[in-house]
Amino acid sequence: MLAIIIPLFMYLFKPFDINYEEHRFSFAVIALIFGVVDSIVFFLSIILIQKLLPKFVEESKWTVLKELGLWAVILCSIGIANFFLRELVYVNPQNLSLDYLLEEITHSYLFGFLVASLLTLVNLVYLVLSTSHKASDWDTVVHEINTSIRQPKSQSVTIEAESEQDIISFDIADFIFARVDGNYVEFYLKDEQKNINRYIKRNTLKRIEKQLRPFKNVIRVHRSFLINIDYITSVQGNAQGYRLTIDGLEEVIPVSRSYIHSFDAVLSS
Repeated sequence: MLAIIIPLFMYLFKPFDINYEEHRFSFAVIALIFGVVDSIVFFLSIILIQKLLPKFVEESKWTVLKELGLWAVILCSIGIANFFLRELVYVNPQNLSLDYLLEEITHSYLFGFLVASLLTLVNLVYLVLSTSHKASDWDTVVHEINTSIRQPKSQSVTIEAESEQDIISFDIADFIFARVDGNYVEFYLKDEQKNINRYIKRNTLKRIEKQLRPFKNVIRVHRSFLINIDYITSVQGNAQGYRLTIDGLEEVIPVSRSYIHSFDAVLSS
């Protein structure tokens, strides 16, 4: 596709100054050569980035800044390729000068900025719509669960810690969520009067998640949050993932894109 779009754009709009006396071939042929080479560089850059930085390009960790950063690397690579291509298509003793290197990279960014911005916007809209659609389905499921008669699972659990004073015991039915804050974890628990209390203990969310793994209603939804799905009252979506409203709390808890799959699996079971 790029091998067609780039030559057509160059040939029809001629976006940059053209010195026909330097051309080794007709302008149409030169435009085609640039289109083919730029397409090859584009796909090779994508493959190389996927190999070297697999976590960077994961859809679950997508952000607008990452997308634009990816385009910045690709367009720079195309500009460098176009710089070395000058020797093939132009008769100019200064082809390999620093000035022309900067010029080709600048042209690459100027030409690619519109395409990169448009594709980033399209990707953003796609992620928002797809996540919002799934979130709407889960919101319906949550409301159905909340309006039905449900008896929370009751079982005493003790969360071990390195220090004895940081050990905490509670009934799993009273556990709402846990949030990591530096070297400490905040536990949000309901008491017998249904009031929500916060307890701060020195621990790690990873250790707590491991100890609560037998309870299928307690899941990790974010690098900073572990929640009891029985307390979810609504689910909304955005480009970053889901946003959960918890019974009795104003705070909204995020479900990051890297945890969407496990969240979906639990709610669909």
